[in-house]
Amino acid sequence: QVQAAQPATADGTQELADFSVRLLQAGCTGKNYILSPYSVYLALAMTANGAEGETLAQMDAVLGLTAEERNAFLRALTSRSGEELLSANSLWLRNGDFEANADFLQCNADYYGAGIFASDFDAQTVADINEWIAQHTEERIEKLLEELDPAAMLCLVNALSFDAQWREPYREEQLCKGVFYAQDGQQSVQMMCSEESLYIEDAQATGFLKPYAGGQYSFFALLPNEEVTLEDYVAALSAAALLATLRDAQTIPVYATMPKFELTTKTELTQVLSEMGMPLAFSDAADFSNMSNQDLKIGTVAHQAYLCVDENGTQAGAATTVTMDAKGMPSLNSRTVTLDRPFVMGIFDHENGCFLFLGTVAEIG
Repeated sequence: QVQAAQPATADGTQELADFSVRLLQAGCTGKNYILSPYSVYLALAMTANGAEGETLAQMDAVLGLTAEERNAFLRALTSRSGEELLSANSLWLRNGDFEANADFLQCNADYYGAGIFASDFDAQTVADINEWIAQHTEERIEKLLEELDPAAMLCLVNALSFDAQWREPYREEQLCKGVFYAQDGQQSVQMMCSEESLYIEDAQATGFLKPYAGGQYSFFALLPNEEVTLEDYVAALSAAALLATLRDAQTIPVYATMPKFELTTKTELTQVLSEMGMPLAFSDAADFSNMSNQDLKIGTVAHQAYLCVDENGTQAGAATTVTMDAKGMPSLNSRTVTLDRPFVMGIFDHENGCFLFLGTVAEIG
């Protein structure tokens, strides 16, 4: 049986889900897209521990909860991760020029287990941060950072890896050649066919859940109806409705066909997060006085995610860096779902009721 969701707090689960769906909507353009809202949320939550005043209020509004509630929620959530998910956090401080508040460092160590490193913020620091990320993503994210801005004083990093086998791996006879109808034309692909037992649907899409071994995590896919475009479907999503769709999965046979696929997305989220409601954090009016006596603002929020789905299971990785810059400078009949055109997909944590990954598949390869 797939485990029922038992969130640390219902409020936290809903807030994280809201953030996840809004982040997907902000970045989706109808093309292939993959992100880990879980990773972005953790990195921003650590950053918010250094914010004050209206800057903190805006970050609270985007992330949900107060800093104290968020820290407690995320510590409880990460403590209940299955062995398939490994997550790590670190803070990198510029040597000599920057002194962080001790309470800020202690808070992120206590709640997020964040390691603290002092460095010169030169080319070697970029290499060291990238190496740390690669190590904690099983080499799936190898070069997130290209350089550090001369104004950068602090870099907050989350890295995670997900590696899970299907509860029922595909047998050789369940693999076949097929066609995927991308927007730009037909593609010959390798299809995987199975009979699943968890059917999901909403007013505009049909889909299925495919559990990983252990039962805490599931892959899910939702195929918009033929008259609904991928962009329109994503734009109309709500977190509450998506959570309800997954939790209301019907235990009926569903003949599921999906392509093997691999996705990588590298993105800078500064504009996206500003538009989501926290522009102050990126401006010279930012207040991160709980982080340091120095005047700081968020310079960049870089994110990269990778996900590969094949007959054995799913391997995925994600990393997020937040760089702080000095200022100025129905019936029980069977169902059939064939993912042969653009669809929405993700990895759902039933134990904590959260989305580890969310994305769209518009073409294969």
